[in-house]
Amino acid sequence: MDDGFNTGRFILISVLLFAILIIWQTLFFRSAPQQPTPSVQDTVKTAEVREVQQEPQVVTDPLFTVKTKLYTTTFSKSGGMVSYKIGKVGNLSDIELVDDGSIAWGEVGISYSLPQDAATEYIVDKDTLTITLVDSSKNLEKRITFYPDKYLIDMSLKGDEIPATTFTGKMKFTEENVKLEKSVYSYIVRTEKTIKMPLAKFKENKEYDLNQVTWFGIRTKYFLSSILNLKEKGSVVFSPGGVSFKTSSGNYSIYFGPLDYTILRKHNTSLGAAFDFGAAIIKPFSMAIYFLMQFLNKFISNFGFVIVVFALLMKILFFPLTRSTVLTSKRMQELKPKLETIQKIYKDNPQKLQQEMMDLYKKYKINPFSGCLTLIIQMPIFFALYQILNNSVNLKGAPFILWIRDLSTKDPYYILPILMGVTSILLSRIQQQGADTQTKILMYFMPVLMVFIFLSLPSGIVLYWLTFNVFGVFEALLIKRLEGRHGT
Repeated sequence: MDDGFNTGRFILISVLLFAILIIWQTLFFRSAPQQPTPSVQDTVKTAEVREVQQEPQVVTDPLFTVKTKLYTTTFSKSGGMVSYKIGKVGNLSDIELVDDGSIAWGEVGISYSLPQDAATEYIVDKDTLTITLVDSSKNLEKRITFYPDKYLIDMSLKGDEIPATTFTGKMKFTEENVKLEKSVYSYIVRTEKTIKMPLAKFKENKEYDLNQVTWFGIRTKYFLSSILNLKEKGSVVFSPGGVSFKTSSGNYSIYFGPLDYTILRKHNTSLGAAFDFGAAIIKPFSMAIYFLMQFLNKFISNFGFVIVVFALLMKILFFPLTRSTVLTSKRMQELKPKLETIQKIYKDNPQKLQQEMMDLYKKYKINPFSGCLTLIIQMPIFFALYQILNNSVNLKGAPFILWIRDLSTKDPYYILPILMGVTSILLSRIQQQGADTQTKILMYFMPVLMVFIFLSLPSGIVLYWLTFNVFGVFEALLIKRLEGRHGT
């Protein structure tokens, strides 16, 4: 393999791997942002959205509790939720999503009461349940409808004057890695596109006309609390401490549940846009991987083995391209003496040297960039897989085997990254037998660099790369056997 080809591939691989490192550090290892203050500023200067209290109401006397198959929630006299606990999602259970002292989607300055002799605890297991709250002093009625099998709650406000509905305080973090949770904790708005406003950087109030909004809400890493089904005029104001909105009709719905694409779409088609499939160039790959993994998970309960099977499928898919690359590499080695001769003859004429080299490649039907092409094609899949594994709530808390108890977090003992580096070296030694000195240096340098990059990545993505390498070793041995059988 000629020096020019080795250098080009080295630069490309280095740039791509360093890009992974830079992106990872930028997203997850920046300095910790300040925790959003639990106060809600007086943001309401318009006729549509009224004044929001400076401090969240601390409720010590909950009004009623509702339990469904999916969640248990407690409402306060403000008509908002002071507790919302999801029973089970993926491998998680009993997840509280409303932070202490916060009120999710209650009305400002309102004190509701239940009808006389009404129960304070309800179970919704088959039919829907509608609870009516009344504030007689404001001549206001609020009807709340619960469903047994949905993370959806319908709201209807009727009265002389419809007050603003607010989310004061914040959603409760579910990650042990608080720095990671803060980096993704955001307001989110769906207009013609999905707009994310990270709370860590949020300083100035922002207002949207509800006529232009499909839905809006607050998201953590794995969960979303959003307002949807808004059909009347109104506006929504986002401030550092909360969200306030008002509609002319007082009718809307709340989705309070996991950020899972399938579940989101089941509740409302447009809510699917809340799931982050990555940049536009990555999104088609991410969606394909997501649906393939969902399909495999129907037959394989352990998500670690789903990743293993996915790696095998990728190896099978890329086998023709990999074999072509290996054959090209072998032919390049055979052409090396001729290439060195050309380089000596035209060392003082770079343009002529380049032309002669390309003519030689053409004569022997060799594409010197096929190795780079293989890598370039695989990189979008790698980034897409990372996007899915990093954002899928089904992977949170998902164990594999032995010490790997959570595929969404790093390997606590760094065994997988080290094994990945070892298998990378083994694979390179099989593929690069008889290689020159520069290639041998690359053979050891790149796996070591990759180990350091992968140390803090989710163990699911490291498992994929490790499995890809292991299958690659068997693939390389198979290709060598086929070469000997066919004399290629």
